[in-house]
Amino acid sequence: MGRVRLGNVIIKPARKRGRIDAFNYKYVLNFLFAIEEVNKNPNILPNVTLGFHIYDSCSNANKAVKSTIQILSGPGATVPNYYCTGEEDIAGFIGDLLSVTTVPIAQILNVYGYTQISYGATDPMLSDRVVYPYLFRTARNDHVYFSAMLTVLKHFSWNWVGIVMSDDDSGEKESNIISSILNSRGVCIEFTVKVFPFTANKLIDPKIKTTIEKLQEIILRSSASIIIVCGTYSYYMMEFFKMPDNVLNTKTFLLPPNWFRDSEMLYFSFEAFNCSFGFLCHMNEHLEDESGKEFMGDLYSVNNFIQFLSNIRPSNYPDDKWLEDLWILIFKCLSPNDLKNKDFEAELNEQLHDCTGEEDITEFALLGNHGGSPVEYNAVITMAYAINSMHASLGREVSMNYLEKPTYRHKLNKYLKEFEYTDKSGKRKYYDERGELNTIFHIYNWITTEDAYSMYELVGSFIPWAPPNKKLLINSTKIIWKNKKIPRSRCSENCPPGSRKLKNDMKPICCYDCVICPEGEISNTTDSENCIKCLDTEWSNSKRDQCFTKLEEFLSFSDGLSIALSSIALLFWTMSILILGIFISYRNSPVVKATNKNLSFILLISLSLCFLCVLLFIGRPEDKTCKLRQIVFGIIFSISVSSVLAKTITVYTAFKTSRPGNKWKKLIGMKVSNSIVVLASSIEVIISIIWLYFSPPYLEQDTHSYQRKVIIQCNEGSQVGFFAVLGYLFFLAAISFTVAYLARTLPDRFNEAKYITFSMLVFCSVWITMVPSYLSTRGKNMVAVEIFSILASSAGLLSFIFFPKCYIILMKPQLNTKQPYICRTIN
Repeated sequence: MGRVRLGNVIIKPARKRGRIDAFNYKYVLNFLFAIEEVNKNPNILPNVTLGFHIYDSCSNANKAVKSTIQILSGPGATVPNYYCTGEEDIAGFIGDLLSVTTVPIAQILNVYGYTQISYGATDPMLSDRVVYPYLFRTARNDHVYFSAMLTVLKHFSWNWVGIVMSDDDSGEKESNIISSILNSRGVCIEFTVKVFPFTANKLIDPKIKTTIEKLQEIILRSSASIIIVCGTYSYYMMEFFKMPDNVLNTKTFLLPPNWFRDSEMLYFSFEAFNCSFGFLCHMNEHLEDESGKEFMGDLYSVNNFIQFLSNIRPSNYPDDKWLEDLWILIFKCLSPNDLKNKDFEAELNEQLHDCTGEEDITEFALLGNHGGSPVEYNAVITMAYAINSMHASLGREVSMNYLEKPTYRHKLNKYLKEFEYTDKSGKRKYYDERGELNTIFHIYNWITTEDAYSMYELVGSFIPWAPPNKKLLINSTKIIWKNKKIPRSRCSENCPPGSRKLKNDMKPICCYDCVICPEGEISNTTDSENCIKCLDTEWSNSKRDQCFTKLEEFLSFSDGLSIALSSIALLFWTMSILILGIFISYRNSPVVKATNKNLSFILLISLSLCFLCVLLFIGRPEDKTCKLRQIVFGIIFSISVSSVLAKTITVYTAFKTSRPGNKWKKLIGMKVSNSIVVLASSIEVIISIIWLYFSPPYLEQDTHSYQRKVIIQCNEGSQVGFFAVLGYLFFLAAISFTVAYLARTLPDRFNEAKYITFSMLVFCSVWITMVPSYLSTRGKNMVAVEIFSILASSAGLLSFIFFPKCYIILMKPQLNTKQPYICRTIN
């Protein structure tokens, strides 16, 4: 049977003033249990016994280096670069717990090519695989812990925290990193307290006591309820949290892995740390969130560990002097022959009694394991699997012949990189590209009862490789809070939905005011940085937390106003058609002939079309109707006004030519009326074509005039083109009015000048009034104004010009003769 050994099992300072530190001896127990588990398992390292050497680094880099060289040199004198281990071979190194001692160990082992697994070093620089290719870790680096801590802060909306740090390089470094990370993620630090080293007996010194009380006063008076602890775990830090009583009891602390790993030490400050949180790496453990989803599976057997502990007694390990000291510290007893430890009574200031031999350290040893597999256990197990894989790859067993033994130097790290294990829940375990075992962070709630009994409750897990929104799994129902409610640790109150944060340049980023979002903008989350602008077709409610679709507004056919205007238009269209029929029927009558029947027919047809073109203005606008309606109205109405102008000029010239030798007589034969209609309306057509070519009307959605409505309307494109069309009509009407006014006194029984004067007066009044009304209204009211103007002006022309003639034709036929006309002209 061959034998290999794990060298340099560096344990956290296990002795104090020459005596054992009872609280750290559990690392030795976990390590011994892992070795025993490997040697008992026939599937791991068959025919090979795994041995070990244990050295104490005492948290001192120099001592760690010396111990490493001692193991490399072998028993006897320490001779650097010489190897005298006899038949045993060094497989690898387990340790150390602290980064300050792990770094120099790794630097030495890199030279020799020995694989090293640290179970506690968390310095991120050790993740550099170029500098430390042979170093692996079962603990996560600090950046993973910082990420887990930040996720917890974000989960509970804590953005206003304090920091308590140890006054050493570790505390300074961690504090700087934490500050940088928190500030970059919107979490502000209210204060940073640096605790200097001191001992309990130094508290007698008034200056030291006053200084400590000032530091505690800073914490007590702060508004931050969450305190982050960082730096080196030590007794003076425990004294700081312990004295005086009740000063720090209102705060909730976040404890890093190196603190919570030694959770039994928290008993010294159980009041301050009550209901606080601790973070710890574990390879596996059962835990469910509120939905019943399991976090991880099981690998580490607590029952086997308890059975192992049942055999741990000084009588079973007579050469383990640490175990004797442990028994003295825990059970305050000595073995009958342990006279050399009688002086321990003086150190403990207690009377020691004889041991019964039945004492059980199970409860003490399990105190720091938190139910899951300890990191020391994981380090031994994973290295053992790597050694087993290496042997299988070589295809031979290790024999007692030294010449046939495999060389672990420069080789074992390859198999450790390839290590992979699938637990019962199907989770793969392996060392990632940084040389770290892909463990998760468990989050514990440290609870102290009124009878000073402390316990820890697993309340959550942080899975580094999970998607961002699934990294943190936490069961809030299991958490016990101080004052039975979630602490508030914010500089400012949360800004509710409907408001946004307004930062103050004179205060930290976490301190801000809340302002309501302006109209048209919303915020639907708490503490929104900016308001979200609603779409142009949406409006924001009064709470400014939701956008609603605006109602569309246009002059639809179903609208009451549209029905009224359409009815009026159709009524006058019917009247114009009837009048046209009457004029056609009586086209040879004196009344019709005297009014230039051809112009009357053109005027009646154009007026009827004007009434119909009103329908183009009603209904949901479209690009085609937007381009047609103004153009069609302008051209048709120009024909109507041109016809009126031609009528006016014809009447005026007719009476001027009745005088002998008048020069106007020649113009009568030139068919002036037809030329006037064609020429005047052609100009309007040209204006319309120019308007359509350069800037035609188009469909537009007006989303700004009203808060809750979108006006579907036609944009006229060029305002110049629009008012040029109307202006030209007004120009024709003005000429017609002027000529008609001049011909109003002509002695003709059928003289239309007076009626044309009134019709043009109505036309001009309507359109002059229409312009300011049109410009001052929006939406369907603006369209209604234009429709009313079209109807009023058209109805005015129809009424004043044709109603009197229809009255004579239908009601006074005796007047529809030439005789009155001749008599009046002779007189």
